[in-house]
Amino acid sequence: MKKVAVLSGFGLNCEEETEALYKKIGLLDVETIHLSKLFSKRRSIFEFDALHFSGGFSFGDELGSGTILAQRVRESFFDDLKKFAESRYIIGVCNGFQTLTKLGILPNIENNYEITAQLLENSSNRFENRWVKLNLHTDFLKNIKKRVIELPIRNLEGRLVFKDKKTEEAILKNSLIPLYYNDYSNGSVFNGAGLLNMNRNILGLMPHPEGYFDSYQHPDWNKNQRVLQKTPDGLEIIKNFINFI
Repeated sequence: MKKVAVLSGFGLNCEEETEALYKKIGLLDVETIHLSKLFSKRRSIFEFDALHFSGGFSFGDELGSGTILAQRVRESFFDDLKKFAESRYIIGVCNGFQTLTKLGILPNIENNYEITAQLLENSSNRFENRWVKLNLHTDFLKNIKKRVIELPIRNLEGRLVFKDKKTEEAILKNSLIPLYYNDYSNGSVFNGAGLLNMNRNILGLMPHPEGYFDSYQHPDWNKNQRVLQKTPDGLEIIKNFINFI
């Protein structure tokens, strides 16, 4: 069975829910691994088929969300990560997504790891902690029958922007935004809530799929029987990603 590493440590705080999500799906072996083991080269990312950069507040979000984590990765295993990204799978959620953009891993349109996307402070200038509806898009999510899903967001820097018009045109042309905000806006270009790379083996999400992999995580679980009857949307998103693996 293929194996996914859920990265933890230095302020990331969603690893337990993320590991539980993968275990519930049951299609991959999952191991939570502290980043210090990768920084010190006691462990190698090539032991795994997929990496999951979990959400949280790495290094206290000092200097900006994901900034210090991205620098630590550059100093320790960035060359390995670039090789990994050529043929294996990476997902970054919230802080993980912010880190991947600061590494140039996403969207990496020209395959040169230039930083062409950023996640800046929300247009509200506030930390947003709420449930949002999302429209699904692109063939990447074709196995999910729903077109509108619900997931929680928890971020201050969630506004997705791009370097220039050329980048924006490439994003649209190649359908690299897999989901859009439906009933919420934080100023993101195209109202984008996530991002893919050109090869569609790397996914960044601002909403938290591990925040809704069980029906009882939904705020209406005790008010609406339909919530208990349907498959949680976070479970569907990650299961869809695993199908690519």
